[in-house]
Amino acid sequence: MSYYRVYHLSENGSIHAFDEIECEGDGVALDFAREKIDGGPVEVWNQDRKVATLGVDGAAIEPVRSSRARAAG
Repeated sequence: MSYYRVYHLSENGSIHAFDEIECEGDGVALDFAREKIDGGPVEVWNQDRKVATLGVDGAAIEPVRSSRARAAG
């Protein structure tokens, strides 16, 4: 299990709320984040690694980075 935070962003990009979760991997964390979108974008972080920024439609604004890609790069 890995620790993730989902940051809920305001229009100016500041954090107005966050959720903490433990789950099996990036895909599960991204699914959780998509369910939690509340009218603004969200950022998904695994410790100090930014996994993705998701828009209000749940699509990635910034490319999704998997832990596998990070280890290889």
